[in-house]
Amino acid sequence: MLNKATPMFPVMVQLKGKKCVVIGGGEVACRKTLALLDFGATVAVVSPEVCDELLELGNRSLVEIILKEADPADFQDSFLIIAATNSTEVNQLISANAKPHQLVNVASGHQAGNIHIPAYLKRGRLVISISTGGASPTLTRKIRNDLSEKYNDSYVEYTEYLYQTRLAILQSCLSQPRKLELLKGIASEEYKNQLNKRKALKDWLAENGGSAN
Repeated sequence: MLNKATPMFPVMVQLKGKKCVVIGGGEVACRKTLALLDFGATVAVVSPEVCDELLELGNRSLVEIILKEADPADFQDSFLIIAATNSTEVNQLISANAKPHQLVNVASGHQAGNIHIPAYLKRGRLVISISTGGASPTLTRKIRNDLSEKYNDSYVEYTEYLYQTRLAILQSCLSQPRKLELLKGIASEEYKNQLNKRKALKDWLAENGGSAN
């Protein structure tokens, strides 16, 4: 009988300013480190040796590089631990030495940790996570690639527009039905593709947003 693993609960975590420790110095550790930096984490990398890209990040003071074998003292106060060495045994040992409240990702097999870091697509404020629960990394990559074509770089500017305009609408004195109408409207293809529509609404809100219409 096949082992039926309990599916993991999807959740977004605020990492800005949080201490995260990546244990390992190779390509996988580098990829994980770059992802953490992309979301504002404070990152330390622990490994006897690190790749050139990680070394460069350290030289630029973007991460802390600790050239040594990892021990529990290196991650005892970290919010998130990523075990990304080339040894499954070492990765599992790191996970076993983490405290119950710490988040632990084991790159060699997410079942050994308590969180899984899925593939994701980031376009400014838009973040889409993709996971097949270990069923097929190949399918995960395919879905991500498909989504990257649909949600291209234009969404970086568009989602920022949505964020700023939503704040303006919510803070206005417009009636609740009118607010809901506008919030629905700005999420349409019409506003995504027509910059003149966006500007017109911005100007209208500046002139009329303070009155109850």
